[in-house]
Amino acid sequence: MRPVAPRPSPPNPASVQQQSPAQSQPAPLQPQPTMPSTPTLNPQPQGQPTDTKPLSLVKKRRWIWWVVGVIVFLLAVLVAGYFWYQNALTPVNAGDKTVQQVQINEGASFSFVSGRLEERKLIRSSLALQIYAYLHNEAGNLKQGSCNLMPSESATEILGKLTSGCHDFRSVTFYPGATIEKSKNLKDGEKDFSVRGSLEAAGFSDTDITAALTAKYDSPLLVGKPAGTSLEGYIYGDTYYINADSGPQEAIKDALGEMEKAVEKDNLVAAYKAHGLTLYQGLTLASIIQRELSCDNLDNAKRASCYENQQKVAQVFYSRLAQGMELGSDVTFIYAADLTGETPTPNLDSPYNTRRYPGLPPGPIASPSEYALKAAADPAPTDYLYFIAGDEGGGAMYFARTNAEHEQNIKDHCQVLCGAV
Repeated sequence: MRPVAPRPSPPNPASVQQQSPAQSQPAPLQPQPTMPSTPTLNPQPQGQPTDTKPLSLVKKRRWIWWVVGVIVFLLAVLVAGYFWYQNALTPVNAGDKTVQQVQINEGASFSFVSGRLEERKLIRSSLALQIYAYLHNEAGNLKQGSCNLMPSESATEILGKLTSGCHDFRSVTFYPGATIEKSKNLKDGEKDFSVRGSLEAAGFSDTDITAALTAKYDSPLLVGKPAGTSLEGYIYGDTYYINADSGPQEAIKDALGEMEKAVEKDNLVAAYKAHGLTLYQGLTLASIIQRELSCDNLDNAKRASCYENQQKVAQVFYSRLAQGMELGSDVTFIYAADLTGETPTPNLDSPYNTRRYPGLPPGPIASPSEYALKAAADPAPTDYLYFIAGDEGGGAMYFARTNAEHEQNIKDHCQVLCGAV
């Protein structure tokens, strides 16, 4: 018989809690089969929090680097902008002391003026000058005046002149189609475009203007001008800049010089001679064309067609001269009336009235522009005898070969303008 092993005492619950699993259960002599574990979505034991510290740290580091990158980029932009701004205020060309004359008109905006300065390459950047002016409260301090500026001056030096009100020169603007003297029929409120009016606007006295308009000038342009006649037709329309201490004669000399250049450029003396006219007569015809149809204030697209109409007007006048007809130009008796202050009518008794007297008038009636000068030298190859300006304006002209066609054009296109005189 085998001895009976003593029965173990039941375990003490308290002692079980204090012992480890290895102590509470003896190691089996044979491997025990194990039940397959059920897979779980969370590998962490239940009740244990997930450790997210490494992922959060990566995110924080990325965010910090992003912020640092943005700051570095903004600093780089600021530094680059600062150096651009400082450079943009430096002279365009420190060695270029060529004087450019700039007129600042009353009411001109700072952005407009700075833009023109950049276009003329007097400053590097209009934006930089505007920034500087606003930072120093100078943008609203432009003074009306006439300044001599150079590319060798810095933008800040130029700004100093513009805000101090320089008066280094005078600008005088003569207009194409203008007469020497004021019209005696000029109404109140109407702008005076005459040569005398332009000189008055430039600040010259009436005495000095009269002396300048009657003075003798040494110009080859005036060789064929009849004795005792005025400078009507010889003052080329443009803006002229003269020294502040110069008189009106300087402006007239410059205008005569520009007319001389225009005559030489297109060889007008020979061109007029080919049509049987002297230079003086050519200027006379061109001045009538100018007053009949001006192309100077039109854009390039309309100016081309306007010039073609000027050539047709010239052809009408040449045809009428060849046939011994009156030119029939209303602008000639209007000019005569402006000289005397009489009412302009087709029956006005004046040698300038080409409605009553055949041939060219005694002399020019206005300052012709380059287009009118060339039209008189190069008439269109047409055979019209009549023309009218249309009521719609813009250089619209209607031409006819017979009086019946002409009357129909008046009925269809010239109810307002043709009844104005």
